[in-house]
Amino acid sequence: MRLTPRSLFGRNLLLLVGMILLGQLLAGVLFFVFVQKPRAAETADMLAQNLIAVREGLAALPAAERVAFVARLNAANTGEGEPEAVRDNRLLPAQRILVRAISAQLARHGIDAIWRRERGALSVRLTVDGEDHWLTVRGPNLSARPGLSTLMSWAATLAIALFGAWRIQRRINRPLDTLASAAGAIEAGRTPDPVCEQGPEELAAVARGFNRMQAALAERERSRALMLAGISHDLRTPLSKMRLSVELLRDAHDTPPDPVLLDSMAGACQRMDEIIGQFIDFARLDDTTPPEPLNLLDCLHQARGACPEGETVAIDAPADLGVLSHHPALTRLLTNLISNALKHGAPPVQVRARAERGEVLIVVDDAGPGIAADRIDTLRQPFTQGDSARGGVPGAGLGLAIADQIARTLGIALRFDAAPLGGLRVELRLPAPNS
Repeated sequence: MRLTPRSLFGRNLLLLVGMILLGQLLAGVLFFVFVQKPRAAETADMLAQNLIAVREGLAALPAAERVAFVARLNAANTGEGEPEAVRDNRLLPAQRILVRAISAQLARHGIDAIWRRERGALSVRLTVDGEDHWLTVRGPNLSARPGLSTLMSWAATLAIALFGAWRIQRRINRPLDTLASAAGAIEAGRTPDPVCEQGPEELAAVARGFNRMQAALAERERSRALMLAGISHDLRTPLSKMRLSVELLRDAHDTPPDPVLLDSMAGACQRMDEIIGQFIDFARLDDTTPPEPLNLLDCLHQARGACPEGETVAIDAPADLGVLSHHPALTRLLTNLISNALKHGAPPVQVRARAERGEVLIVVDDAGPGIAADRIDTLRQPFTQGDSARGGVPGAGLGLAIADQIARTLGIALRFDAAPLGGLRVELRLPAPNS
């Protein structure tokens, strides 16, 4: 069983309550040793001397006057009922010290004291000429017990500890929550605002370090995007010339070229164009539009139409199923998943969507050879292919990496698994529009 709280608030509360209670306990011990115990000893000595004097006075009085004399001394505090001996275990520490000290003083003068409770005080029996007389001992309230004042003191202690823990948590957790939110935004592919660098020196140093790290990551991301965009732009110009040359050769009438060679060159140009398009998409992942209500079935049809041989993909989704997302980014995400299933899998390729517990679930299944379970996570990495397990189709290895990055940016949960058809299954979970 874990006894230490997991939250910072719980730990601060436990620490403060423990410190305050320990301080109260120490203060109580010091008060008992240096104040209450000496005061009880002085009171005991005074009461013992008074009892001895009373006994001497009773001994000097005639027997007929002793009862009236004791009654006048006790006045309204005379005990009722039969005397009852008091046990030490029924006394508080202060009572026990006082009774023992008085008894010791009386024993030195030959008085064997027997005590009983009397209306909030204690009575002691004095024997004079074989006759018992009960005298009420006046002094501190010997029958006091912890009551409302003690409970109020403990409640005030707890309230102070709670307030202190809340103030500490408010001052420390606020910048920590800001850091956690900013880190989550970076993990999701977004660029958060710089965190505030004010506050205690230690927290301000952490915030400055985080902002420097964020700036460095943003600069690297800009450099990466610029490099990919530049490479893509530079490649597209000669690629366009190559495609034009292929078409001119195809239209030449003097020396007809080999049609197989022309088809091969045209296919290579097409694949290069697709790869360059993936580079550009990967470099522009941050260029998303604001979220808007979308009809998911329309997005699925658009994604299927953008894929070669997309007409072979079976789509099963309600006509009125809606999502709140970014239209270009979501369509690109679905296009990449369907294209990957067509390229690296095998028919039939099935896409199903349905509402499920406040979410929208999209499943893309293919019947290809699949991929080893220990290599599924590598599909999220750019320039990594599972071709050795899925048919050896050439590509840049960016299709699923782009899909994963778009899913992170849109806050969509993406999971890879084995499909019942034998190939790869991709699951997407989007928040429903009304969730």
